[in-house]
Amino acid sequence: MDNRVKSALVASLNKYAEVSAINVEGFETELLAAFELDVNFMDKVTAFDVVFDSHPKFEELREVFFDLLMVNFFSSDVQKLEDDYLESDEWANIEEETIDRGTELLNLLLY
Repeated sequence: MDNRVKSALVASLNKYAEVSAINVEGFETELLAAFELDVNFMDKVTAFDVVFDSHPKFEELREVFFDLLMVNFFSSDVQKLEDDYLESDEWANIEEETIDRGTELLNLLLY
């Protein structure tokens, strides 16, 4: 997992916990584990969604943290793949499946 993404995730979760008076320990541990899985991107998305489904009080963070999952993919995971992976049919399918995920801010940054 990219250290900058991890720092952003932990800092934002801690601030959310402080403002909302919610304990984030179990959620944070599970979410970090999902980010750190050594699996393909869509399996990581599934694990990510399972964590949020198991912790509904964090639902409002789901799509913002999905952006972080994407940023982590681009900064860390993609380096393990072939150079032209982002031009492959597999990546085109992932883009199609996740087009409605995340926030518009990430879309502005990426495209």
